[in-house]
Amino acid sequence: MNQEITNLFADAFVVVRAAGLPPHLETAAFEKALELLSRRTEIDSTASDRVIQTLPAVAATIDSSGSPTTRIAQKLGLDEVVVREVFEPQDDGGIELIISPSRLSEKKRPATHQLAVLIAGSRQLGGLEEWTAAKHIRDACQNFGKFDGSNFSDYLKELDRFFGFKGKGPSREVKLNRAGWGELKSIIVSLTSPQ
Repeated sequence: MNQEITNLFADAFVVVRAAGLPPHLETAAFEKALELLSRRTEIDSTASDRVIQTLPAVAATIDSSGSPTTRIAQKLGLDEVVVREVFEPQDDGGIELIISPSRLSEKKRPATHQLAVLIAGSRQLGGLEEWTAAKHIRDACQNFGKFDGSNFSDYLKELDRFFGFKGKGPSREVKLNRAGWGELKSIIVSLTSPQ
């Protein structure tokens, strides 16, 4: 139930932010968006599940010629401005995580969770690869000062509801599943929300 409420607020925030309204209208627009979205959820309590399930199908219709941030925004139904607060496309066609480490969780376990979803999600939805090596997640955790060497592998295993896994040890790879797409969207929205 708490996740449904979190998703409801995140969706309302994204709608208002994408509308580009003047600041004095944002509060009223947020309240109205929340009201309309909650009414939709009451009518169909499985709406969020259906959205997550349709995300991969939507991906097939996305223009793959844009930058990785464009592809991520299209696939998640976010404004690219929001995505670019978290990721920066690179000249070589790659993507870089640019969020401030202070925006991530202070504790290493939840920060590893955030970074794993962000790194795998950006590389996969951005069109760089189908599977992401755990090494990329490990490197991000080290670069952001969130690495716990003795527990990293366990933290990654705990994300089995968002990832498929293959390989072991240094050759382990992860792939975002449908629930992972929804989690990526939630993390991006939460990291870009005013604090």
